[in-house]
Amino acid sequence: MDSKLQVIQANSNLDEVEAKLALDLAEGDVNQALNMVEYVAKPFFTLQIKFQGEHSRKIYGLINFIADGKNGELLNLNVVTTYNREVLNIGIEVSNKAFNQTIEEIKEEGSNSYDTEIRQAFYNKLHSADIFELFTEVKKEKTRNVKAAIEEVLDGIFDKGIKVYVADNLMTKAQIQQLTELTIESNSRDEVEENEQETGLSIYLKCAPIISAVHGTKVEDLQEGDEILVKIVDTREIGAYLANLISTNGKYISTGVITQIYFNEESKRYTLMVEFGPKIYGKLLIDGEVKLALAEELLEEQENDNKPEERLSLNVDSLGPLLVLFLMLIILIIVLLQVI
Repeated sequence: MDSKLQVIQANSNLDEVEAKLALDLAEGDVNQALNMVEYVAKPFFTLQIKFQGEHSRKIYGLINFIADGKNGELLNLNVVTTYNREVLNIGIEVSNKAFNQTIEEIKEEGSNSYDTEIRQAFYNKLHSADIFELFTEVKKEKTRNVKAAIEEVLDGIFDKGIKVYVADNLMTKAQIQQLTELTIESNSRDEVEENEQETGLSIYLKCAPIISAVHGTKVEDLQEGDEILVKIVDTREIGAYLANLISTNGKYISTGVITQIYFNEESKRYTLMVEFGPKIYGKLLIDGEVKLALAEELLEEQENDNKPEERLSLNVDSLGPLLVLFLMLIILIIVLLQVI
């Protein structure tokens, strides 16, 4: 076992714990373990920041910070500030996608000069060594030190009253590529396919299609490059680990990109090859008339889930004025009865 761990560490940037996890998931196969590197190593991290500061008046904000910790590189920074105190009620212990979406929604209400000023402060004050230091503190779970570093960045912008709340998270390369549009040290598709044919190191997960009879798209109408929802049903340890890593909603449901479509004339059935991430694939065998759920359906469903609550909130809020009018009508009737 020790010799295998040494081989894995010598051919990757994994530490001993990560190397052991990769080897366990690969059931002792060194080559397969090396194929797990970008799904085990966590050289990236995110900071989901909520803060309040004060200049001439109190201001509140959210910051989504995504970085390559080992290389000390800031990959993405999304900032929004507002004078609305309700921002303090927004949770930061949520998925990074949900947090970033919240920032975008607040931006639609308007922006101010603090957004740009804060962005510039982060880029000017946090150099590669500083980002690496933040990464180290996140790995050590020293959130207090991370919080202090963020407060120092914001200190030059606001006169007083700075309060910072931070949620940090380590991430793998596979996870970070789902959050950003960046392609991190990726080869061309031809090079990847050629390498896979030579080494046979691709991982194939057992999966099942998500059928959507009403809003779905027929299999026969799908094309390569379309994104569909797929449920990972692989019961192996490596299957459960990867399903949890790449799932979009925590229910082993993931987005798969169709890479190849085959049609069998005899059975009249389609075979879809889908890609979940670098070197991770699944295969679906389906009738052409079946309607599959597209990835965009998941987002629409999540948005629709919030609408009933909004309508309920509006209805409850509207009861106040109606109740006052009703009471006034009763009082008027009583007065008229007394006069009569």
